[in-house]
Amino acid sequence: MGTGYVRQSASDITTGNTIEATPLNDEFDAIAAFASGSTGHSHDGTAGEGPQIDLALAVTGSLPVANGGSGAATFTDGGILLGSGTGAFTVTAQPTDGQLLIGSTGVDPVLATLTGGEGIDIAEGSGTITISGEDATDSNKGIANFGTDDFTVASGTVSLADDVVKDVSTDSGAVTPATHTITIAGGTGIDTSGAGSTVTLAVDSTVIQTGDDPQFGGTVTVGQDIVHLGDTDTKMRFTNDKIEFQAGGVTFLELTEDTEDDATFNVPVYAFPKVIEDTGATNTLALTDANTVQRMNRATAQDVTIPTNAAVAFAVDQTQIAFLQQGVGAVTITGDTGVTVNGTSAGSVTINAQYKSCLIIKIATDEWIVVGDAS
Repeated sequence: MGTGYVRQSASDITTGNTIEATPLNDEFDAIAAFASGSTGHSHDGTAGEGPQIDLALAVTGSLPVANGGSGAATFTDGGILLGSGTGAFTVTAQPTDGQLLIGSTGVDPVLATLTGGEGIDIAEGSGTITISGEDATDSNKGIANFGTDDFTVASGTVSLADDVVKDVSTDSGAVTPATHTITIAGGTGIDTSGAGSTVTLAVDSTVIQTGDDPQFGGTVTVGQDIVHLGDTDTKMRFTNDKIEFQAGGVTFLELTEDTEDDATFNVPVYAFPKVIEDTGATNTLALTDANTVQRMNRATAQDVTIPTNAAVAFAVDQTQIAFLQQGVGAVTITGDTGVTVNGTSAGSVTINAQYKSCLIIKIATDEWIVVGDAS
């Protein structure tokens, strides 16, 4: 509130009276104080202070910051006001989805969005910010799920389960983790043993086989007996200087040599060819047909195609396929384009009659010969 104006010596300064200097000076002093730029009236509407000023109608321009104003007439809609000392307020742009006012040392703060780091995703929306964690991977940090068998998690702390860590050694202070046991059990024909971090698998005295027919390919090295699955008295026995062939516990053949320790020998893929029935009207030979007997059994004609070596790589000089015509349908064997049969490119032969047979033999990359009852 300012000094305001209060009438002085009203009883002395009246019409018809002699005006003394003292009350007149007091009146002038009161008027001067009322009009003073620093202590004058405040226009607060009280007696002696003058009426209140209507800021909307009686004031023009902007009220300076030093006088309690903003120093500006308008601001950006939705912007954020920033102080500028005694200067006018400044205002930011209206923030977009997810923007925050971020401080910057020594200068005005700026509007910016949060940036996700490794393992963190940021999603901005209208009036919302969603922060979520990614799943951890071998190459990226993130949220991981710890199995309850080996770990316990409480209040953010991950601990190894009791059965994973043993006691701490009082001598060295070392912690020895327990080893989770993995048992590798031997199956038929396989023995297992272990020591330290090594697991040893060994073939026992049982012969290796597939299905009902024992099959081997290449070189087999043994250090003990090869025993028949159904009769343990039927075996091949290897010792340091001889090989014994036994049947029913009786040795009927013995081979002696100076070989020590293990003996090495080669075993043919098949002792007897496998018989496969074929009832289809057409058939292109596959690698599984090598060294088999194809029993052709159909009431109508059957056509067999010998593929090129590029399509099916049958072994040269090691592949023979027999064809037996059981059905009444004629059986014709034809070489594919580029395949020579009996000296003729893409040549063909037909088995002469029911219950007759022939044999095809691969003698070169794309060359076969046919022998038997076919023409």
